[in-house]
Formats: sequence, C-alpha cells, structure tokens
Amino acid sequence: TVTDSASHVASRSRPVTVVSPLIADFTFSPTNPVVGQTVAFSGTAIGGTSPYTFSWAFGDGGTGAGKTETHAYTSAATFTVTLTVTDSAARVDTAAKFITVPGALTIDFTFSPTNPVVGQAVTFSATVSGGTLPYTFSWTFGDGTMGVGQTVSHTYSSSGDFSVTLTVTDSASHVASRSRPVTV
Repeated sequence: TVTDSASHVASRSRPVTVVSPLIADFTFSPTNPVVGQTVAFSGTAIGGTSPYTFSWAFGDGGTGAGKTETHAYTSAATFTVTLTVTDSAARVDTAAKFITVPGALTIDFTFSPTNPVVGQAVTFSATVSGGTLPYTFSWTFGDGTMGVGQTVSHTYSSSGDFSVTLTVTDSASHVASRSRPVTV
C-alpha cells in the first residue's frame, strides 16, 4: 500500500509462495561391503518443490541417476559417495558420506605336526586378510568336536582321515570357510 502527500492511496496484492529448503540425504546397504559386493543406495529429498532429480557420484569414477541405485566397488579403499538432488525450481542440495570397502575376506590355516598320531596334540593356526575387524573363528575337527579361536589345539582319540573346517566371520557378517584333510 502506497500513500502520497495528497493522501491518494494505491494497493496491490500478489501471492508469495514460500517453500522449505531442499534437503538431500541417502542410506546404503550393506554398510560394510567387500570388494565386488553390490551396494544398494537410496536417496531422499525433503523440502523444495517436487519432482526431484537424483544424481550419484560413487567416489570411484562411477555415476548413477535415479532415487535408488546399485554399485559394486572393484577395489578396497574409502570412497566419498555424493548424492545431488535438484528440485523443479532448480534448487540444488548435496549429501556426501564415506563408504569403506575392505578387501574380500580371505582365510587359510596350517596345522602342526603335519603327521599327527593318536593322542598327540595338533595345533591349528588361522590366517585372515580383508574383511572388517574383529573376526570370530570356529573350527570343526571332523571327529564331532569343535573349537573357537584363531589358534586352537586338538587331540584325536582315533586314527583316520578327518576333514578340518575353519569358518571365519568378520564384524560385517561376511563369512569364509576353508577345509583341509588331516590324517592321524
């Protein structure tokens, strides 16, 4: 409303649309993938003016478009994943998160002595690479008994050929198993 010195009054009204700010975010699963495992990404946008467009940069040169995307990493590293959301009024917001991709869980084991006899203690030792610390170790000795730990000792009460299996689970629930024959 404008009033001049002669008391003339003029008014004009116009609508003003106020929108909340555009906010981008995303989740991914699994949160601790290993090399080669498919990761599912899901973007969200609130505020701004819909519809929204989503674009992804996965931190390893890979890109995607769409509210949901999948991506598999081919090397172990920590990557910065960036989601860019644009609304219909050309407002832009980005969200960035780190994703750590360890190498694939790889296990093996040795035992000593390599030619045990009945009643002799056999020491089994596991080696692990990749995955996400900490690890849990479980053993089956092929004679109906089991053990836990990275290094275990077992005594066979009879002669024969036994299949010893080591199973390792990392903190991200990745599992690897390895079996070897033991002749007593």
